[in-house]
Amino acid sequence: MRTAITSQTPFGRKAYPTGFEGFYGLLDDFLGGEATRIEGFKLDLKENDDEYGVEAELPGIKKSEVKLSLDSGTLTITAHREAESDTSENGYVHRERHCSEMIRRVHLPEAAESGVKAKLTDGILTVTIPKLKKEITSKDILID
Repeated sequence: MRTAITSQTPFGRKAYPTGFEGFYGLLDDFLGGEATRIEGFKLDLKENDDEYGVEAELPGIKKSEVKLSLDSGTLTITAHREAESDTSENGYVHRERHCSEMIRRVHLPEAAESGVKAKLTDGILTVTIPKLKKEITSKDILID
């Protein structure tokens, strides 16, 4: 006679996977939402002979909340947001503060540090980075 193997999770409780996924799922349920989910923003990189093109999806982020830097060929995009809400009703005061920061770095080996252009429109950050000009020099070679 064979017995069916059933779940060991008590009725009405969620079964969480093992490892970090289960731990974060348990924390999310305990804290009431997506409190522990950490996701970066999506990034597309294009390249041609003259420049790099980077597009980052930053929905709901204002221009003042974005910082760009280019150092030794590494482009760093930082989006930092702080929000605060206060409500007062029937003698109760509810105050919340939220702070989040997302950072993405991309190494662009031939990036020139001058002439970089950036634009944020409808939640899409577009960055154009020119490439370093390679100087082609020819030297006469003496034959011995």
